[in-house]
Amino acid sequence: MPEAALRRQLSLYLSGPETLLVERARGLLDPLQQSLIPAHLTLCREDELGDLAEPDGLLQQLSAGADFPVLDLVLGAPRQFHETGWLLPCVQGAEAFARLRSQLLGREPAREQQAHLTLAHPRNPAPSASALAQALPLLPDRLPIRLDRLRLIEQRGAGRWRELACHALGAS
Repeated sequence: MPEAALRRQLSLYLSGPETLLVERARGLLDPLQQSLIPAHLTLCREDELGDLAEPDGLLQQLSAGADFPVLDLVLGAPRQFHETGWLLPCVQGAEAFARLRSQLLGREPAREQQAHLTLAHPRNPAPSASALAQALPLLPDRLPIRLDRLRLIEQRGAGRWRELACHALGAS
């Protein structure tokens, strides 16, 4: 039997008071995705990580003396994408998000990564009209968030994501 595909990425999990509100909306819109991974913003995907894909490589980069700042972002109103997906786009702080990506990778990223939080993933079943009617009013048009921990996470096949390493941002 073939081994399940392995994916790793750097993510920033929500951890402030807004987390409960966002998780409530995610649970209504996409309970499958919510069961696999907490509310987060993906900072770097597996295809661009290089040595950072290994916990030791990430820890070496993080301990190299560079200051990786806490991110203060503002997420905007929910919007639909790819027909059945829903996200909260970053409407303030995207430049700091892009700078952190470049700083961690040690180079300009191969592609632009738009800062956003996925509420419902388009590969999963579409949210019902009832779920949309319940979830979307929960979310404000502007949601300030503070992201203070960087996590290297891993998923095997379609299983739950698990944390391999965690680093506090703003700590040298």
